[in-house]
Amino acid sequence: MNSTESRTTVRVDGYTRFCLTVLAVLLTLLIIGLWANDGVFPAGSSALAAPARDGVKVLTDAKVQRAAMISALEQTNRRLERILGILESGKLQVVVIERKGKKAAQNVPAKSKQ
Repeated sequence: MNSTESRTTVRVDGYTRFCLTVLAVLLTLLIIGLWANDGVFPAGSSALAAPARDGVKVLTDAKVQRAAMISALEQTNRRLERILGILESGKLQVVVIERKGKKAAQNVPAKSKQ
């Protein structure tokens, strides 16, 4: 060893040694967990839909969810347009029939006392 080279000594206290040990253990557990699940969750797979619940397919992909919501809204708009068409055409007729008996008295608004 040359006389011009110096030797550096690093002293580590107990707390730092404890933290480094905990990090090493946690990283080891993470690596073991990833290695153990390698066959279960391959890197290239993506889950687009969950299993059906109560006969309804549960979507987890946001793009697919939005597309389903838009198609449902368009279907609702078509139905509302049909209802508006019927109402505006005058083909709908509303007839009010008065009931006789005790139930008729329940439907009549109360008269105010003066």
